[in-house]
Amino acid sequence: MKKVVLSGASGFIGRHVAEELSGAGYEVYMLSKGETGVPAVANAVSADIDLFDYAAVAKFFGSVRPEYLLHLAWDTTHGKYWTSDENFRWLQASVELAASFHKNGGRRLVAAGTCAEYDWNYNFMSEFTTPRNPKTPYGICKNALFQLLESYSKLKGLSFSWARLFFLFGPYEKRARLIPHFICSLLKKKRARCENPEMVRDFLYVKDAAAAFRALLDSEAQGPFNISSAVGLKLGDIVEAIAEITGGKELIDYTVGAEASDQPLCLTGDNSRLIRETGWRVRTELKEALAQSIQWWKDELAGSGELK
Repeated sequence: MKKVVLSGASGFIGRHVAEELSGAGYEVYMLSKGETGVPAVANAVSADIDLFDYAAVAKFFGSVRPEYLLHLAWDTTHGKYWTSDENFRWLQASVELAASFHKNGGRRLVAAGTCAEYDWNYNFMSEFTTPRNPKTPYGICKNALFQLLESYSKLKGLSFSWARLFFLFGPYEKRARLIPHFICSLLKKKRARCENPEMVRDFLYVKDAAAAFRALLDSEAQGPFNISSAVGLKLGDIVEAIAEITGGKELIDYTVGAEASDQPLCLTGDNSRLIRETGWRVRTELKEALAQSIQWWKDELAGSGELK
């Protein structure tokens, strides 16, 4: 059985990736600081590792000696991570993680990047034709990590892929984010305001993103790949689709927020390279993905007593 270390296993994306890898026959070592929130997954072992404790990280890799590393862990505190100085700590810790992996026999590394690495003056972003011009500490540090890991992997002979994520949604997403906010508000029969409904974003169901990570890990594909749907959807259309399933269209207010002036109207990602080199496909239609997300939140709200 192939051994893979998964960092960020208790996060929104990580828990779905853990299930995907386990289902594909990997022996998964799930890293998380504190075991709260780590999913119970077959063929998986959880390890309480502080990734800023470099000695503990090196000791762990020395004992496990995995062939694969899938690195997702990062600070994603909602409303703060774009400009947080924690990005610089995670940049350093991520380089140390990769070095420990290589020194202990690691062969293939896949790590998570972001569409925020790109120049957002371009509406449709491709890996080798769209310039990278990040404007925030988050995007700058992710872009720097890509360059460092790419260079390190070439120097050390590591197989390396970099996954640039666009706008994911699904179970376990933070409630304050766009799609969970509208789902929860409408399920609770509360008014919700949709600012800038004409903005276009590239949304992808998190379970499809997890499948993309598994496809990259399975392959020998090298370099950067967009994990995206390649379909631009207006925010207003997403909100209306949620309202069609939950009911409550009359509860939505549409406005143009002050932040619209410094936000790009359209952000979408070209996923053709990922499809061509790994065989991955989007497997969940938008309405089905929203329905699954809504059902998950309905169960969560009912369990917490928030639904009357």
